[in-house]
Amino acid sequence: MDRELTARLSARASNLIERGMLPPPMNERVTVIVRSTRARWTKLCIYALCQNTKQTIHVIVVPDHTEELTSIDEPHTVSVQYLAPEPGLDLSNLALSMAESSLFVMMEDRVIVTPDWLSKLLWPFYEDSTIALTGPVTSKHHPTAAGQAESLNRLYHISKELSSEYAGVWTYEPMLDWTCLVCRANLISEIGGLDYACPTGEARVTNWIIRAIDHNWKLALCRDTYLHAMQAREPGTTINREPVMRENSKDLFIPLTKAALSPPLMTLIVNLPNFSCDQLNRIILELTKQNYPSIELVVISRLPDSGFIAEKNDSPFPVHFIGLAGNPHSPKAYAAAWALANGKYISYWNPDTIYDSDYFGTLLDRVHKRRSLIAFYDDKGSHVPKNKKQQIPLKRLIHLHPNENDTPYVVHIAQDEAYLSIDGWKDNQMNRIERILPYETDYHLS
Repeated sequence: MDRELTARLSARASNLIERGMLPPPMNERVTVIVRSTRARWTKLCIYALCQNTKQTIHVIVVPDHTEELTSIDEPHTVSVQYLAPEPGLDLSNLALSMAESSLFVMMEDRVIVTPDWLSKLLWPFYEDSTIALTGPVTSKHHPTAAGQAESLNRLYHISKELSSEYAGVWTYEPMLDWTCLVCRANLISEIGGLDYACPTGEARVTNWIIRAIDHNWKLALCRDTYLHAMQAREPGTTINREPVMRENSKDLFIPLTKAALSPPLMTLIVNLPNFSCDQLNRIILELTKQNYPSIELVVISRLPDSGFIAEKNDSPFPVHFIGLAGNPHSPKAYAAAWALANGKYISYWNPDTIYDSDYFGTLLDRVHKRRSLIAFYDDKGSHVPKNKKQQIPLKRLIHLHPNENDTPYVVHIAQDEAYLSIDGWKDNQMNRIERILPYETDYHLS
């Protein structure tokens, strides 16, 4: 009798909610963060959000591609904000810091929401205060339904059938599908943001879920909510627990403060043995064409007598000079430049190379977002660190400031080429070397 009564009341409540005769579980504006991987997917995703969400929502679109995004006509209950890419700026965590509601949504643009999806995903939070994350049934849980969803109308019909069959039913789960999650906002103050040391969107969100579990939060799967994912996972990606958990997740906290989210300062070191003002001004002009906004320049030059340190005050960014007696192209000269550098990361400008505008921004993105020690362009596949005796040309790399690395950097000069040695590095440090391969970039350096 109790089961029949519960089923009848659930059916009545579902019918009233569907007709708009019962209020949704929360009335505040809900932040929905959408990671955009393809422009056409994003447009369809936002269209479905507009059509099928009863709550007032603020959608923040985080681009993870280079395609142009076009807006659609949103109803008055939906506002859409498109974040602009900027080197060194962690857009996903910036979006998390902008979440205004007590509960917010993280989702992929491959997800197509169905009618009244958000109301169903919100209810468990009011029934159990230990739940931190809720998620829907997706094609991962219901592959048969996924194969039958050949149109939006058919998808909505499948969703309605599942909603009627499992009205109000949710279960505790050890893991949720990463493509769509409703989250408690106070999780951010407890575990921080997404960890870009994880290489893919799937790994970052899965790691974030694991960190929530490690802080004794529970997960709920809403059996009455079916959302369609247009693709199960990112191409070429496999997930296992080990790389996602490569650090102790319980102790990991990714801050979302303004300072943590701002592009870090990068120091560019240039070696000009025969310094001239014209040469320096040409370098400064070329540097202003780079799309990375936060840089300083350290110039190493030769002097016949005692050394000096000076600054150039009429540059659009800080310029520092080191004048050294003897050979400026030496390990001693680079060590002096490191001591003067204020940047969190250090890279090297080669006066004989023509750089694309996003060259240094790409380097910094890779080393900073992955929290690596070194990132470098390996355009010929010949500088891959295969052992601890390997050396990487300075002109191809960026590295963390020596003051922030436990193992000292060592520069070797061979045939008038400067190399960074990784001799003596530990295995965990070797794993934090990022290489950018030829198919990832158009840059080819001589």
